[in-house]
Amino acid sequence: LDLNTIDSLFKVFGGLILASIVAIPLGVLLGWYKTLEDLCSFVISILRPIPPIAWIPFSILWFGIGTVPAIFIIFMGCVFPILVYTLDGVKRTDKVLIESAQTLGASDGKVISRVVLPSVFPYVVSGLKVGVGIALMCTISAEMIGSSSGLGYMILQATSRFDPGTTVVGMIVIGLIGLILDYIFGLAQKRIFW
Repeated sequence: LDLNTIDSLFKVFGGLILASIVAIPLGVLLGWYKTLEDLCSFVISILRPIPPIAWIPFSILWFGIGTVPAIFIIFMGCVFPILVYTLDGVKRTDKVLIESAQTLGASDGKVISRVVLPSVFPYVVSGLKVGVGIALMCTISAEMIGSSSGLGYMILQATSRFDPGTTVVGMIVIGLIGLILDYIFGLAQKRIFW
């Protein structure tokens, strides 16, 4: 692993973790509280279709050039798939289990933590799996435009020097990272989908 690969991996996981921190709790809350979902659905419906790459000028304007704008682009690309999968998982939680817990006197907090979250977990993993693919695409795009390091920057520099060998190596490394991460999430899915 060279420094460009490590830098790109740092950006991918940084953006993915931040997106998860925001999207998973928000998805659970929106899925559980219908009124909150109704209030937020308009804003989400407007922001979700915007391609993450469209945020590059704003990320450079707000954060300058470097790692932070790339992490922001990845965050914008990953947050909505994870949010939608989590929200869908909450809505698909078995109503009989929820009603049984409520009948036994469980508060909303207990129902969410003991019934909803275990039910949502497979959907969250699916959202993360989709998010990883988007994160890799966003990383390379963001590094080509608003960064001075990483695999995207390396590919762009190699292209400008007419060095197809380095470009191909960069593309292969991106593919291998995607393959490894897909395999890891695939294993996680096999363990939790019972």
